[in-house]
Amino acid sequence: MLWDPDHKTTQVMRGKENAADYRYFPDPDLPPLHLPAARVDAIRATLPELPRHVRSASCLRLPSIAPSLVS
Repeated sequence: MLWDPDHKTTQVMRGKENAADYRYFPDPDLPPLHLPAARVDAIRATLPELPRHVRSASCLRLPSIAPSLVS
């Protein structure tokens, strides 16, 4: 955008939606990340319980809610 102080307006300098350089970005050349299973398990053990699991466990304790409605 270009600011015009005399008219106190902004003007478009160029449209990006039609510019070829803004349409597609190539994927970076990132190498695959290989973690040992022990490391993955250690990380997983530090994560909190997921909200859907908390909700499921809470709802299953209530007799008025069917388990099929929780998922």
